Amino acid sequence: MAKQTSKKETVKNKKISPVEQHKQFLKKLETAASDDCWIIIYKDGGMGGKRLLLSGPASYKNLKSLPGADEDWGDSIGSIETGPHARLTVYDDEDFSGDHIDTYGPNTRTTVSGDLDDNIDSIVISQA
Repeated sequence: MAKQTSKKETVKNKKISPVEQHKQFLKKLETAASDDCWIIIYKDGGMGGKRLLLSGPASYKNLKSLPGADEDWGDSIGSIETGPHARLTVYDDEDFSGDHIDTYGPNTRTTVSGDLDDNIDSIVISQA
């Protein structure tokens, strides 16, 4: 006898179109913008590639299971954008450690460069 799939399971497993993904992203951005403490991380330099919006204040000792992410973001961040009231501190190792640490202030849009390019493994988002 075939297993019946509930309506909820069908919706959960349904692929979301790029347009719908963008709409969901904009809705999350609108919600995060209400307190202006947010960041967007991008896979590629120049604010390109896959992106992920994170609200703060928050700390992530590793980037393996970020809220809303479907993959590990460790050693994958190519550029960063910060909201008007967000400060982002990045570390090249998990657990807020490493030899290379940098801080980005409010309203920053930058490509990650130097030793931290595609080498960030933990982050702290704080209210600026």
